Amino acid sequence: TTAVGNSALAGAKKFLLQGDTGRLQRIQNSAREILLAEDPAFEALYLKHLNLPN
Repeated sequence: TTAVGNSALAGAKKFLLQGDTGRLQRIQNSAREILLAEDPAFEALYLKHLNLPN
């Protein structure tokens, strides 16, 4: 596993510097909230892939 740091910040910076406001607006308009706590499989999958030491 490799940490990528603050990839959201890097992506936001890239969009701002490119000046593609139309694409940014389309992403903003199509973004939806995902409520992982309401997904019955999320907790099991999260724990399975957490990679805690035994």
